[in-house]
Amino acid sequence: MINTSTSDENLCGLKRADFQTTVNGKQTDLFILKNENGAEIAVTNYGGAVLAIMVPDKNGKYANVIQGHDSITHVINSHEPFLSTLIGRYGNRIAGGKFILEGKEYSLTINNGPNSLHGGPTGFHTRIWDAEQETPQSLKLHYLSADGEEGFPGNLDIHVTYTLSNQNEFIIFPIIPKVLAPAYWFFHIVPKGAARLVTKEIIAKRKNIVMIAMILPFCFC
Repeated sequence: MINTSTSDENLCGLKRADFQTTVNGKQTDLFILKNENGAEIAVTNYGGAVLAIMVPDKNGKYANVIQGHDSITHVINSHEPFLSTLIGRYGNRIAGGKFILEGKEYSLTINNGPNSLHGGPTGFHTRIWDAEQETPQSLKLHYLSADGEEGFPGNLDIHVTYTLSNQNEFIIFPIIPKVLAPAYWFFHIVPKGAARLVTKEIIAKRKNIVMIAMILPFCFC
């Protein structure tokens, strides 16, 4: 794990020590993305959860425009476990926690009445992702979902890059082998002033690979 953050000086006021713990033998941490304009995004590698997005309003005052958490304990014990996290292997519900693939029925772990929701109770949102922050503006996350995890068949090797551009765009770029359904991202945006979130999705396909770039520019009018 590589982290370019060397101090707790950030706009959101989160402290790195509050996000450092060991879960199932893997280290969690706080990562701060900063662009040349002073905007920031705070992320933890526990579930790839986005903790804060600090952008200026029309008067230049910075504010957090999403709901997040103040510590790793709050992330782990959240009453909204999917809040601003990476989810998967499947987004939404699988009725009855069962599906048939190539003539074989698979039974999944259920966590929503009789259904499997967002990959199950210990889906991607609870996993410790390998993290590498090569630059102040970009964070690479990686997770290998093993065959049989939550009942899903086959290994799934996922790479996700978070980038904060100098145009105040939050770019989410996953590379996912084309097995079952890719994960998706759930953001609970909190209105601040006249904030407006515009989402663009760019999908590129290669053989057995799905690459989806989600670009979220923040516009204050």
